[in-house]
Amino acid sequence: FRRVLFRSAIRQGFHLYPNPVVRGTNVRITADQLKPGFYALVFTDAAGKKVYQHNINIQVDFINQEFKVPGYLQTGIYQISLVDFEKVISNQTIMIQ
Repeated sequence: FRRVLFRSAIRQGFHLYPNPVVRGTNVRITADQLKPGFYALVFTDAAGKKVYQHNINIQVDFINQEFKVPGYLQTGIYQISLVDFEKVISNQTIMIQ
């Protein structure tokens, strides 16, 4: 019952917030309609270079968690890709201040 309540609070799709986010502070990721398993958030800079990867292991069909954006990332616009071991599931653009 608790899982259903927790799950129903998640917006449909893949979301990162707040946006913009300040370096060294937390950002929340939510995503639904996933299979349990290993995922990653891959940060790509404006030049297309992978600059950071945050790994996630989920045991349910959604993600609702926070993680700290590394303080060493430069300010700017980044593409964040939610990936599993086979493909890119979704993309978001985020501004880091």
